Amino acid sequence: MGSRSETASNTVTATIGVGDFPYGLAFTPDGQFAYVVADNDTVFVAATVTSTIVDTVVVGAGPVGAVVTPDGSSVYVANLDDDTVSIIATPSNTVVGSIPVGDGPVFAAVTPDGSAVFVTNTNDDTVSRIDTATNTVTATIDVGDTPLGVAVTPDGRFVYVANLLDPSISVIEVATDMVIDTITVAASPIDIAITPAPLP
Repeated sequence: MGSRSETASNTVTATIGVGDFPYGLAFTPDGQFAYVVADNDTVFVAATVTSTIVDTVVVGAGPVGAVVTPDGSSVYVANLDDDTVSIIATPSNTVVGSIPVGDGPVFAAVTPDGSAVFVTNTNDDTVSRIDTATNTVTATIDVGDTPLGVAVTPDGRFVYVANLLDPSISVIEVATDMVIDTITVAASPIDIAITPAPLP
């Protein structure tokens, strides 16, 4: 089940059936649709206005994370169990491609200009960079032990990766596809988020 909450009152206003163990969640830029990843190899498409499922899409094995491109045209879904990323075309909600990546892909993040998707591969300690124009992997970047969460800075210059078992944060420079810094953290980082604007 997935739940919809009213942020003004912090109350649940609807519950949407999406199969067993929903993992990833990604919204289209206009906020009209939510793509919910469940463990039955299915992505559920929910209309946010009506809180109803309007479509389902079968993807690869063991999908976990998903990200929608900034123009809303595509959804990239990381499939943990078959080491691929499925591409869903949002106008038709059909899978239009499957990209082989590293071992155990879990989460994905897209650059603000939509040109690249970065996917964490938890079993081989790498990040795959996908060129969205060609839908091919153009770089494989070594990071820390068991990378999970991933986020891109609002200016599109850096990618931050949470490494569960180091524990650390790897900082990737987008222009060079190189790790330029490693930040040690207290314990077992799982996910990561970046403020929408630089701090003063």
